[in-house]
Amino acid sequence: MNGAQSISLRDLLVRQVQKLAGLAVHGRVFRLYARPSPPSVSDAGRLRIAVSYLIPSLGDNVMVFPLIDAIRREHPTAEISCFISSNNRILSLHPGIDHFYQLPDSRSLLQKLGPAGHILKVWKWHRNQLRNLRFDVCLVLRGGVDPFHSAHLAWLLGGRERIGYSSQVEPERDGIDLGADLLLTKQIKKIGAVHEVQRGGEVLKLAGLIQETVEINQTVQSMLAVAHSSAACEYISRFQVLQRPYGIVAPGASFPRRRWASERFAILAKEEIVARGWTPVFVGGPEDNAACDAMAEALDVPCLNLAGKTNFAQLAGICSNAQCFIGNDSGPAHVAGACGVPTLIVTAFAKTSLETHHASPVRSRPIGPYCAVVQPPKQLSPCTEECLAQEPHCILQVQVDEVRDAFAQLMERRQSEIAGNRTSAPRVIL
Repeated sequence: MNGAQSISLRDLLVRQVQKLAGLAVHGRVFRLYARPSPPSVSDAGRLRIAVSYLIPSLGDNVMVFPLIDAIRREHPTAEISCFISSNNRILSLHPGIDHFYQLPDSRSLLQKLGPAGHILKVWKWHRNQLRNLRFDVCLVLRGGVDPFHSAHLAWLLGGRERIGYSSQVEPERDGIDLGADLLLTKQIKKIGAVHEVQRGGEVLKLAGLIQETVEINQTVQSMLAVAHSSAACEYISRFQVLQRPYGIVAPGASFPRRRWASERFAILAKEEIVARGWTPVFVGGPEDNAACDAMAEALDVPCLNLAGKTNFAQLAGICSNAQCFIGNDSGPAHVAGACGVPTLIVTAFAKTSLETHHASPVRSRPIGPYCAVVQPPKQLSPCTEECLAQEPHCILQVQVDEVRDAFAQLMERRQSEIAGNRTSAPRVIL
């Protein structure tokens, strides 16, 4: 993981294509095509806001929901447009968004050209479909480097103000944003160890759109609106087991290094879900089916495996009605937490690593009133700032007893607050 790296033939070719396309990077200077025309004056004084968010992952998109809520509360008549990636329609379900635009899904040579190819794809999208749109302000809500080039799209959209975070706040990812700082009219260059949602809130403050800090320790109302939609309720009604108390287990994650052992989740499910008389319900992607089947066999009780069988609205509905959620640092955990469900996650990011790092749970844990995070004590060699192994590695230091204790504290705190003995604001157990 350390040491100098040689430049491959592919990298050399990509650089040449970048130069030919007018996308050459010299230090931190980004040279781009002709600037788009500025926006005209808003019709009838209606504020037009563009949210450029090309990040496709489920968890990241869930964290945008409270930010849109915050804008809508203070600007009920604003026209909010959201620009999303080709394989993500999650934000299109947010009830506060007026228009959404989705990057076309094209399988072409551009996909093989790395960052330059992706920027060219964004440019082509703007030229063919978006060039007549006008906005007063363009927001890039990611709290640092955005490898999906949302800032480049914001620049193309041409708002008077283009506001986001500088890549300087993520020194561990230096260079992968291709000089996007220069495309923003205002940027935040200093930040402490705060959550990604609060970072997005700082962008909204800098844009003059909100005054107060966005709360992360409460249920997200727009997420509940999705969870209680007719599509979600109709799906839940198909399963008799979902009419009774159940607990969710999610053994999957976007990277193998983030996956705690499924047999350990099975032990927890038996002791904390089955023992309470609740039915274990498994969620995740199609790739998690094998792990879910193995857990069901180990539990030897009736279970419901919905891995790979839900869309976003259906997943939100299932999570919102659960008694608890236990899983890895994954998208479904963010949905459950935002719905106000007691949510416990196991992460591969160690307690001794920097809290400002983009993978830190301080920055990226599920939001909501009841969340517990269990971390390994340290990163194992050769990992340094974060776990970068190809298989489960640092996360395997976390033992069942630690997770059991954290879960017990989480459930006890929730029960105490339900009983009316609340003595303090909700807090995260780290």
